[in-house]
Formats: sequence, structure tokens, C-alpha cells
Amino acid sequence: MDPIMHRVIFPFGIALVLFAALTFRFRKRKLERYFFGFLALICLVITAFYMRDTSAKKVQVTGVLIQEEEGFYKEPGYRDLHFTVTETGEKISVCVKKKEAELFEPNKEYSLTYAKNTRMLVSWFDPSALTQESATQENTTQESTTDENASTMFTFNPTTQPDTTATETESASR
Repeated sequence: MDPIMHRVIFPFGIALVLFAALTFRFRKRKLERYFFGFLALICLVITAFYMRDTSAKKVQVTGVLIQEEEGFYKEPGYRDLHFTVTETGEKISVCVKKKEAELFEPNKEYSLTYAKNTRMLVSWFDPSALTQESATQENTTQESTTDENASTMFTFNPTTQPDTTATETESASR
């Protein structure tokens, strides 16, 4: 599931449906109906505010990982990561899937793209690993391509053999 849609659905989207159902459940009790209707309205406003992140521009920064902790809502499968932005020095907190959070190393710089309102991490990469991998891939791909082409050129020896199965079946049928 898209991380932004996860934030929209959990917990405010579920609470919106719950409070709307309770509003209709307590139709005859005026005070309870207004209370649950008001809570449903608050959840609707928050859900609409978070839905703007699906089409809005994402924020891209470079930051250093400071700390990892469980999410604010104790969301199953998600963790909060705290970064210090290298350009401005401000601290940001983004929510990441638990499997992705295990890939981050403390005190290492990462390039992050996250949604502004929901603070959900959309994409990330390690710029230092990217430059090291590209340098090693350029050297190995040039050498291996030449070696593979040369070995293929010298070992490829197509031999044509006459198709004897067709003549054998014709003679057997006579």
C-alpha cells in the first residue's frame, strides 16, 4: 500500500467511518448524535488535509539519520526516523515501513523524498553508495562485455546437420 494512503486510512479514515456509523446509531439521542457527528467532522477534515499529499509536490532533502523509534500511533509495521537536514540544520521526523527502516544506518547521509503533511517517506537513496556502485559497474561492464563477446565469438560454432527424422518417418510409412 502506498504510504500516504496508509496514513489517510489509518487511523483517521477508520475513525471517520466509525463516528459516522455511531452518529446514525444514536439518531434519537440528540446529544450523542451531535458529539459523534462533531468527531466525524474532525476526522473528515484531517483526512481531507492528508489527501492533499497524494497530488501535492513532495519535499526532497538530504539528511543524516539521528535516531529510530516506534511510530507515534504505534502503527504495526511502521517506524519513525529522525533526521537532521544537512542544508538547514533543522530536524525532521519521517515515518517509514519497518523493513525499510532496517536498511538505514545511523550517522549516514541519505537523500529523502517525503510528503509534507503526512511526513511519510516516499523514496530515498544513499548518494555515497550510488557513486561507488556506478564507478565499479562502469569498469566491470566494459571488461565483461568485451570478454563475453570474445568468448562467444570464438566458441560459437554452428553446425548444420541434415534432418534425418523426416526421411526415416517417410520410409517407415511406405
